[in-house]
Amino acid sequence: MADIFISYKREDRQVAERLSIAIEQLGFDVWWDFDLLSGERYRKVIRQVIDQCGVAIVLWSERAVESDFVMDEASHAKSQGKLCPARIDGVALPFGFGSVHTDDLVGWDGELSHPGFQALVRALESRLGRKGRLGAARAPEAQAASAELDAFKVRHGFGVMHMRSGARYNGAYREGDRSGGGVYYFVSGRRYEGEWASGDQNGYGVLWDAEGRVSQAGIWSNDRLTTPLSR
Repeated sequence: MADIFISYKREDRQVAERLSIAIEQLGFDVWWDFDLLSGERYRKVIRQVIDQCGVAIVLWSERAVESDFVMDEASHAKSQGKLCPARIDGVALPFGFGSVHTDDLVGWDGELSHPGFQALVRALESRLGRKGRLGAARAPEAQAASAELDAFKVRHGFGVMHMRSGARYNGAYREGDRSGGGVYYFVSGRRYEGEWASGDQNGYGVLWDAEGRVSQAGIWSNDRLTTPLSR
């Protein structure tokens, strides 16, 4: 069963998906996409998921506080001590939830260095009793690379591409671009996190091994590390 369940109003699906992608990068399993469920099956399955998960995130919004489903899910998670809510707009917290610590994701655009997201990650790690893959003992150069990537994402947009090989790319790309930035997941389990470039262009990034450790970091061109970062 998933480590983390995300409760949200259907109209906030984009935020929920963005959050699930970010959390999965930490190495946690997330259950969030329940569009195919309906009626009594919906209620039964959701209750089972909350019962079996470690943490239930509720995304509070103007729409969510008016949803009977979201309120029921939040109440059930709270009764089990699993509730870990986050606010995604300026809504006032509903009655009965004002005393529960709520992280601030208002305006969050997917960047991993956002203070509200970092606070949420710390809460998740505390509840689950283990560090996320990206949060465990990062080298200074990896932290710098991640911050640089987060800024790049905001400037250039964010998307997802699935390769025939089974690899996946999450990041900025437009047809004809000679440079961009994002995260490339290799089939082997390795991942490259940073800017990419072709020709005489250069990019800044980090290559992680399959265990989530920094393998190489620095300036890259044509898939080759040209200028390693010194420790």
